[in-house]
Amino acid sequence: MKCNNNEPQIFYSLDLALKTPNEVKILDLNNINLIKIPQEIFELNNLEELLIYNNQIKEIPSDIIKLKKLKKLNISGNNLITIPDTISGLENLELLILSWNSIIELPNSIGNFKQLKILSLSN
Repeated sequence: MKCNNNEPQIFYSLDLALKTPNEVKILDLNNINLIKIPQEIFELNNLEELLIYNNQIKEIPSDIIKLKKLKKLNISGNNLITIPDTISGLENLELLILSWNSIIELPNSIGNFKQLKILSLSN
């Protein structure tokens, strides 16, 4: 966990984040060989940034919709093949990085984002 006076804390451990779930705005779980997104993440109601790139994640659970305040999702460098329709329910999402996966097709709902400014699908 790092903290500057004016910047939100960045949590690098889910266990630490769950000790103060309402304070977690940024969770960085990259490069830790996750094979799925832990269900406990969906208890972090104030989460704004979820960085879970360079893991082995194969799917995004439909529970992602519970992260209502999420603005940034970086799930690049995983083993994703599909993206759930429910992802478009993340109404505050501004940045979605899906690069370096094996995505075959995007859901039609991907065009329903209201706040999305950046969608990265490279490689």
